Amino acid sequence: MESPMTDQTTPLSAKEQEAKSNAFIAYVLLSLGFFTGATFIAAGVWAYLNRQDCSGTRFDDHYDNIIKVFWVGVVGSIVGVLTTPLLIGVPILIGVYIYNIIKIVKGFSTLTSNKAYAG
Repeated sequence: MESPMTDQTTPLSAKEQEAKSNAFIAYVLLSLGFFTGATFIAAGVWAYLNRQDCSGTRFDDHYDNIIKVFWVGVVGSIVGVLTTPLLIGVPILIGVYIYNIIKIVKGFSTLTSNKAYAG
């Protein structure tokens, strides 16, 4: 795996370009998922399906991030909805929403800079 400090000027191999394109699609689907849950689910499925194809590239950490965002979103939303009658559900839902926005924006930012996702 390349250093997280790899910059845009480093040329991408065909495998890396495909991994980057597939990660970009997944981030777009996650972003659209705030408006329609179906695309959020599609992003998780897309990441799982394309995860093996990106192994060994600088973009493989992005797939881990996408899958983590997917599961935090799904589980957090379920817990938030179920605990809404207890008055703690809304803060949970807001927290999940903010967490996902931060992780998606950071993912887009590092992906478009041709860098690995770090943390």
